[in-house]
Amino acid sequence: MVGSSRKAQDLAVQLLGFSREDSHGREYLDTAVNDAFDRLRAQLSIRLGSAGYRALLVRAAALARTEHPWLATLQIDGEANLHGFAEAVRSQDMSLAVDAGVLLIACLVGLLQTFIGEELTRSILNDALPKPPHPDSAGSKENNNG
Repeated sequence: MVGSSRKAQDLAVQLLGFSREDSHGREYLDTAVNDAFDRLRAQLSIRLGSAGYRALLVRAAALARTEHPWLATLQIDGEANLHGFAEAVRSQDMSLAVDAGVLLIACLVGLLQTFIGEELTRSILNDALPKPPHPDSAGSKENNNG
């Protein structure tokens, strides 16, 4: 993939929380991509500022377009929100749509790794990883009562 190391791609897959093997469909993929970028924005805007994060996202989108030109319809607003992913991938094969989502995130991660290194990037982005589901509340009550 353009502009991203294997480590950036692996971290991108973790951040996305979605893979080619998932059968949830395009709507779920769009939600997963937007959720990943929301978590990234929350973590990185603290450190880079809103404008810094937006600049990183704009560059990542430009890098991703070199491999998937149909991502040209993506838009990033003044608040650094990504818009138009669902529309951009609508006419693409699902496998290609997942690749595009991973690539977008991997390009952003790759840029961050270039600027601050892999170790610090991983440390910062650990807080942006999807949270595992909460344990069943009924199971928790049983443990508290016994």
